[in-house]
Amino acid sequence: MIKQLTWDTRFFGRKIACLTSIPPGDDLVREIDRARRRGVRYVCCRVILDDLSTMRRLLRQGFYITSIVAVFEQSINHRGGIVSPQVRAATPKDIPLLRDLARGLFPHSRFYHDPFFSHAEADRFYQQWIENAMDKRDSAIFIVGRGGFIVCEKKGKCGSIPLVGVTPAMQRRSIGHALMEAALGWFSKKRVEKVTVKTQVSNIRAMNYYIREGFQVKYTDATMGCILDRKGDP
Repeated sequence: MIKQLTWDTRFFGRKIACLTSIPPGDDLVREIDRARRRGVRYVCCRVILDDLSTMRRLLRQGFYITSIVAVFEQSINHRGGIVSPQVRAATPKDIPLLRDLARGLFPHSRFYHDPFFSHAEADRFYQQWIENAMDKRDSAIFIVGRGGFIVCEKKGKCGSIPLVGVTPAMQRRSIGHALMEAALGWFSKKRVEKVTVKTQVSNIRAMNYYIREGFQVKYTDATMGCILDRKGDP
């Protein structure tokens, strides 16, 4: 029920796990105790927002809310679109630029608001995430100079946008729209039927942006965390 997250553990240098299912009654307490004895420092889990009874159980066991997210979805119409000339597909040569852009670009995300992680770790996490995305199959990254980027991933007939960001200095210049047009065009060519994207509900600007781009809210959920051992925290 508590599964160690191998990549996260290696990246952050502390044993991190995920609560994959929430056991009934005292089994939850015993599961957390076993994880603590195995040296797990931190456990996270995701709960659909209307499951209030589960959230209350987790809060009683020391979990706290790190993020509340709205998941948006859009059906793809398979037709060609006009891609702005300022948008181009990123290549491995762009990794240094993408890493620089990603630093501090997602201040609403859970990693910047979870006391288990430092802001420097959150920066490194997103920098590594976008670098890893460059190597994934069925993925693409589109970029606008030093203005912003968008990451597209495809799995079967479903697509997702795990990261999209525009630098503060370049906002309100239609860069976000240009990036989304490129992403939706890529999904259309890949015969994707539906695309999802998510953002924190505290990020009102992003939520309004997705609605303007034709997305609708599919559901909301909360990410919760629990620090089992604070020794050596950043």
